[in-house]
Amino acid sequence: MVRVRRIIFIGLMLQGCVSSPDRSDSVRGGHESGDPAYVESMALAAESDRPRDALLWRLERGLALRRLGRTRESVGVFEQVEEALREEEDRPGFSPSGAVSALFVNDLSLPYAAKPADRIYASAYQALNRLETGDMAGARVSLNRLRFIQEAFGNPEIYLPPASDPEAERILREPVTREGLDRIDDGLQTLLKDGAYDDAFAHWLQGMFFWRLGLDASDREKGRKALSAAARLSPGCEALRLDLAQATDGLPQGRVVYFVAETGLCPLWQEERVDIPLFIVARDVPLVSVALPAMRPVGQVFSPDVTLGGVRLDFTRISSTEGLIASHFSKAMPSVRARALTSAAAKAAASYAINRASRVAAERPDAGTKEVVWAVAARLGTTLYGYSSTRADLRNWSGLPARTFLARSDAPAGVEVSVKGMTGPPIRLPEGKVLLVSISQPTENGPVTVRCSTLSP
Repeated sequence: MVRVRRIIFIGLMLQGCVSSPDRSDSVRGGHESGDPAYVESMALAAESDRPRDALLWRLERGLALRRLGRTRESVGVFEQVEEALREEEDRPGFSPSGAVSALFVNDLSLPYAAKPADRIYASAYQALNRLETGDMAGARVSLNRLRFIQEAFGNPEIYLPPASDPEAERILREPVTREGLDRIDDGLQTLLKDGAYDDAFAHWLQGMFFWRLGLDASDREKGRKALSAAARLSPGCEALRLDLAQATDGLPQGRVVYFVAETGLCPLWQEERVDIPLFIVARDVPLVSVALPAMRPVGQVFSPDVTLGGVRLDFTRISSTEGLIASHFSKAMPSVRARALTSAAAKAAASYAINRASRVAAERPDAGTKEVVWAVAARLGTTLYGYSSTRADLRNWSGLPARTFLARSDAPAGVEVSVKGMTGPPIRLPEGKVLLVSISQPTENGPVTVRCSTLSP
C-alpha cells in the first residue's frame, strides 16, 4: 500500500510538471506579428533557460537575426547549429535513417532533435547569409553542405517502417481510434497537395551560385545539374525555367536581379488526443489515450506585392516549405503512432497493477475505510497521471515560411523596388552583374523586411 501511495503522489506531482508553460507559443506569436526583434530576445532567453533545446532556439534566433538585417550575427548562430549537426554526423555509425528514427522516439524529456526541414533550411539560410555578406568561399562551403544534406535527408527512404505489432494494428482498426486519426489526416491533406521531400529553392540556390558565380566550367556544369534538379521539383517556376534554359545553352551573360520572397508561416503544430479501446481490464484501467502531434495550415496563401519601376513584378512559387514539412511528417506517422501506442500500453499496465492491487485490498472482508479511500485515490491518481503525462512533442522551428517565390529581371541600376507593407522609402537597385533582393512577409497584411545585396559587382 505504501508503494501505491508513492506512485499516486508521483503521478499527481508529474501532472503539474508536464503542464509548465511553453515559450514556443510566444515565439510563434512574434513571428505572426512580424516582430523578429522580439523573437530574437525570446529565443536568446530560452536558449539559456532550456539548454536541452538549445538547437531549436538557435534555429529561431538565427532566422530572426537574418530578418533583422544582422546578417553577420546570424552567420555565427547558424554556425553553432551546423557544428552541432556535423558532430552528430561524424559519430561512428551515423546514418540518416538512424537520425530520423532517433527523432521520432524522442519526447519532451530529451534534447530537441533536428528534423529534415531544420537541416535543409539551416544550410540554405547560412548560404544566403554568406552570399549577402560577400563571403564567397564560405558560401561555397555552405552550399556543398546543403547538397550533402539534401542527398541524405531529402528523400522518403530514410523512414523505416515500425516493427509489426498485431495488437497495435488491431487498435488502429477500431472505429474510435480511426476517428481520432482521421482528424490528423484531414489537416495533412491540404498541406500534402504541394508536398515534396526535397526543396527546389535549395537546389536553385546551388545552381545559381555555381553557374553564375562559379570559377570554371566544372562549377558551371555543377550549377546546371542543380538547376535541372530544381526544375524537376518545380516545373512551373518561370524564373527557374529561364535560368535552366540559359545554363543549358551557354555562358551566363548580362545583368540579372533575383527576387526571393518568403511568405506565410509554416504549419501550426497541435496536440490531438485519441482514445483507444481498452486492451487490459476496463474495470481497473479507466482511461487509455494517446497524444499525437498534428498540424494544420495557417490559412494564408498569398504572393508578394512588389513593384519594380512602378510595374508589378510577376512571381511564381518555387517551393513549399509547409508541403515539405508535411511530407516528412506523414511518412513518419506510422512510427509516431507505434511509439505512442507502446507508451499507452506501458501506462495502462501500470495503472492496472496499481488499481487492481488497491481494489483487491478494499474488497477483503476485513478491509476498513482506509483501504477503500486508497482504492478510490489510486483510481483517481492513475487516471490523472495517465491523462496529464500523455503529451505530444510539438517542438518545431516555427519561424520557417510557408512558401518561397522567385522572380528575375534585368532592370538597370537606379530603378526603384517597392514592396507593399515595407517601412521606409523604396530601394534603389545598385550597380552589379548579379543582385539578390530578399523579401520576408510572415502575414499578408503584416510588416515586410526587404534587403538588396550585390552578389557579383
